[in-house]
Amino acid sequence: MNTRYLQLNDTDAATTGLYNSGRTFSSSAGASLMTLEGATEQNGSGYSMVAYFFSNCEGYIKIGEYEGNGNADGSFVYTGLRPAWIMLKRTDSTGNWHVFNNKVPGYNTITSMLWANTSDDEDTASSNAVDFLSNGFKIRTAAAEMNTSSGVFIYLAFAKNPFQYATAR
Repeated sequence: MNTRYLQLNDTDAATTGLYNSGRTFSSSAGASLMTLEGATEQNGSGYSMVAYFFSNCEGYIKIGEYEGNGNADGSFVYTGLRPAWIMLKRTDSTGNWHVFNNKVPGYNTITSMLWANTSDDEDTASSNAVDFLSNGFKIRTAAAEMNTSSGVFIYLAFAKNPFQYATAR
């Protein structure tokens, strides 16, 4: 996985290898390091770069992938936490970055969402639907960008109540 990349500001599928005809990403760095290689797009002088790194933390944050089933009664994704915020994207084909939260409308089924890769207003179309559950989330649409049959999707979920390791007094 550490030789593939996605860009937050576009809809492209995950790409393996060459970055804008530059050099390939290195897998020799391992799972905990990022190697910047010599291509201008990756490590050019005078360029500002931003990279976001997340790691699973039980009860607080969960990152993973799921496979779509193409049904309106979509895939269930176990996260081990009740989500407050989820971002997901299809990786094996083009698709928007979907962002859902538990504040709008504040109850299931959540159909209000934003796209991380556009400047569009909030979308409230029922074709973009997800339920936040006590231990994960369930896709409630057959929309290709969220649940196409055999499609591969990544997600990032933050917990509503990240208190697994809190100590009461």
